[in-house]
Amino acid sequence: TTPDAKIAVTWAGAIPYFSGRYVVDILGKTDKVIAHMEMRKPKADDNKWTFFLPGHLKYDYRHSIGELKPDAVLQFWGDLDEANEYMAGKYIKLMAGDKFIFLRTDSDKVLWSKFMQNQQAPPQ
Repeated sequence: TTPDAKIAVTWAGAIPYFSGRYVVDILGKTDKVIAHMEMRKPKADDNKWTFFLPGHLKYDYRHSIGELKPDAVLQFWGDLDEANEYMAGKYIKLMAGDKFIFLRTDSDKVLWSKFMQNQQAPPQ
């Protein structure tokens, strides 16, 4: 990506530090909107005794992906069906090493030619 690209992550430490990119923090530790949300409560089928994960119970894909529109989404947290609602038709799933990443198809901050020259078909 270009230096002014936005990337979305859940591990908002090493990736932002080494990439030098603006980061959308999906878990909201650096996002006032998410930081001020109510934490998620366990669903009926969750174990209420092991559900509590401090710092990992606030996220909002409508905000992080739908509104902030990162150029690349590198990591997710929780229910991916929620994220898919805001990514469908707007992001392409590609392999980066042994990981999947999602790139916004209309982004002018993704260096498509560099990425595609090393692209392998994802496993079926």
